[in-house]
Amino acid sequence: MNYSQQYTNEVIFKAAKTNFGGNFLIVLGIWLITPKNPDFQNILILFSVVFSSLSLTVIALGIKYNSELTATVQKKYLNSYLILIAISSLCLGSILVLEGVFQGFLSVGHLGTWVFVVASTEALASFLYHRPKMFFLNFVLINGPSVVWLFSLNTTTSNVLALILLGYGPMIGMRVMELKKLKETMVTLYEKTKSREGHLQTFLDLIPAKITWLNSDLKYIGTNKLFKKTKVGIEKEGLLGVKFGAKHPEAPITKEIQRFLQSPSRSHSCELQVEVLGEPRWHLCEFSKQKFESGDEIFIISIDIDNNRKLQNELETQRGINEQASKFASLGEMAAGIAHEINNPLTIIQGNSQLIKCLHEKDKLTDVLLTKNLNKIIDTSKRIVNIIKGMKDFSRNNSEVEFVTESLQSIIDETLLFCTEKFKVNNILLKLQPIDENILCLCKPQQLNQVLLNLLNNSFDAIVEDPGVKIISIYLEFDKGMQVLCVADTGKTEVDFEKAFTPYYTTKAPGDGTGIGLSISQKISHAHGGFIKAAKEDGKTVFKLHLPLVEDHIMKKAGA
Repeated sequence: MNYSQQYTNEVIFKAAKTNFGGNFLIVLGIWLITPKNPDFQNILILFSVVFSSLSLTVIALGIKYNSELTATVQKKYLNSYLILIAISSLCLGSILVLEGVFQGFLSVGHLGTWVFVVASTEALASFLYHRPKMFFLNFVLINGPSVVWLFSLNTTTSNVLALILLGYGPMIGMRVMELKKLKETMVTLYEKTKSREGHLQTFLDLIPAKITWLNSDLKYIGTNKLFKKTKVGIEKEGLLGVKFGAKHPEAPITKEIQRFLQSPSRSHSCELQVEVLGEPRWHLCEFSKQKFESGDEIFIISIDIDNNRKLQNELETQRGINEQASKFASLGEMAAGIAHEINNPLTIIQGNSQLIKCLHEKDKLTDVLLTKNLNKIIDTSKRIVNIIKGMKDFSRNNSEVEFVTESLQSIIDETLLFCTEKFKVNNILLKLQPIDENILCLCKPQQLNQVLLNLLNNSFDAIVEDPGVKIISIYLEFDKGMQVLCVADTGKTEVDFEKAFTPYYTTKAPGDGTGIGLSISQKISHAHGGFIKAAKEDGKTVFKLHLPLVEDHIMKKAGA
């Protein structure tokens, strides 16, 4: 059954419970205005019983009817209803004629009953306009007997009244047709609205997010399919009218919605843990308030980001592991140089120890010689201690280290402990521009050691196999209020500077590099308020570490 038919039936049967209750007033009114006439008394009693019984039956049908009945049962109800109305109309039309016959034409009883007939006709027009043919049938049944009787009287007055009744028919008929057109327009608009609502609901159901909207009392007005799925055992219709969070008033999302409703803000976004099928999961929630005549309505869109957050946490953990791995990879690449750095001092210590022993055995060890050689051993031991301390500091977890003000020269010196000897062994000339000890940087020293060591490692790999003179230079520049530590090499390797800082990009042979050193170094430089740039200058590959001047950086940190 289509909506138009269903709407028509519902209107007709609703009228049965209201309009036909008025039929008892018609019966009572006819009894009150009709003078006592023994000949007419039995007719009036019969009319009252039949008319009242028909009205009661129609009202009972209206009470029992509902749209959930099968189409067959609804059709039976409707046919019975229309037949009962037709009989009621005929009874009313007949009693009007009988009033005129027994009580007299235009008598009090006749005129009073006529008023009730007109009122009943108007009442029929108010709900039978859905079925114009049925209305015209009832109009004829009510007024037809009077028209025939009036013409049979053949008086001027009766003929005029009969003609008025005949003219009244088309007039009320036109009104019924206008009402029918209005109804059809309303039904069409309703069906279009329902169709558009259906399209909108389909669209909302396709969105991979949970969507619902609430009234100002936080009661559900609607939801989409994905939201409904999170409510196990509850159909969408079962949620309508239910208060949001009624079972869990202390839930974070319930409190957040209540705060949003009371706030002047019209939109709000946040991340919340929402319980889904008994499991708390992180959601990105978007709230929006829209004003309607009934008050504010709240629209809620929530996207499950729990897996994304877990993945993000895993990526952060993996990033930390990669940074630590890159750090140790840098140390590994310099392992040979570190071995030399430690081995040479040990050789000095061993030589001086043997010299002291030899002089002592020959009884030639004077206090001056002893002090001189012991001082050499102590100084050399300090160098070994510094190398080991540097390795230990370098391998520390950077998250445990605070920003400190440090001399840029000391950072360079600490880094060179790991690689100076390796450069010498491979005939690489290291040119180091002296840097004023007063030039400072606000930093985590171990992180800058890692950046500088990465840059030196890359320069070493770029030139170690080159013939001829191999040079790595370290020098300082100043540019736009920043101090720029430069590492340049004479290598011939071609570098794609646009991709140089992309993770896993490397110019080295497979297995010889991780490809994450420069990307991690760039991230460290950003954390220090700077950045790294690479370029070709005068035939050299130059990596430039830009760092804020210490005064500017401290002011920026304070302002943040």
